[in-house]
Amino acid sequence: MKEAARLERNTERLTECFSPFAGVLRTVLDEMESQGFRPRIQHAWRSEAEQLDLFKAGKTHVKFGFHNTVNAGGGKESLACDVLDDDQPLNSRTNYLLALSIAARAHGLETGIVWDLKAADAAPVEAALAAHNLGAPVRLGFDPTHVEVKGVSIAAARNGTRPTITGVGAGPAPVASPPPVPAGAPPASGHVHVVTSGDTLGRIAKDNGITLARLLELNPEFKANPNLIKPGQQVHLP
Repeated sequence: MKEAARLERNTERLTECFSPFAGVLRTVLDEMESQGFRPRIQHAWRSEAEQLDLFKAGKTHVKFGFHNTVNAGGGKESLACDVLDDDQPLNSRTNYLLALSIAARAHGLETGIVWDLKAADAAPVEAALAAHNLGAPVRLGFDPTHVEVKGVSIAAARNGTRPTITGVGAGPAPVASPPPVPAGAPPASGHVHVVTSGDTLGRIAKDNGITLARLLELNPEFKANPNLIKPGQQVHLP
């Protein structure tokens, strides 16, 4: 997947998630990217019907899971994402999957990297994670690209309970002054969106009928990290 499309996909998928979870997962993605990996959120929220189809196909162990949770109004509020290796999406590399689990655990999340493994196979994986040994020749569990919250059961989450998430990125962002516009930036058109809590560039683009790539053309100051915006910042629109 081309880089702009990958970034746009990740931004869009994060809007389908429980907001504190989305913030922490964004931090995990950033850390993965800083190591040279290209994580791609393949799935965030999915319907119960889609989940049941996957269950029947043997691709999940549960008929209802963290991917299927909704908020009080019925809106998408996933507590899990499947984060593939975009450089090898059909067969994610072991070093990528170990790095993903290390980053997720560092921020209070968990992956399926040891699911269904016998103790003899799980122990080397845990040792590799503890040593940050991305080159370890280990056997991985049932669903190593799956990243989910901790501290709540699926049944409780289905009934509306949400975990307390305290990792980096989970808290409300402080109000900040608009970032300086770099030299050569496109002139403002007069239409401006002031960022509020919960906004993402992907959602702003969608609400205004444009692509994320177009929005970034109008706001080049956000290109370095299009998934990090703060309340009070201004986003120029066409």
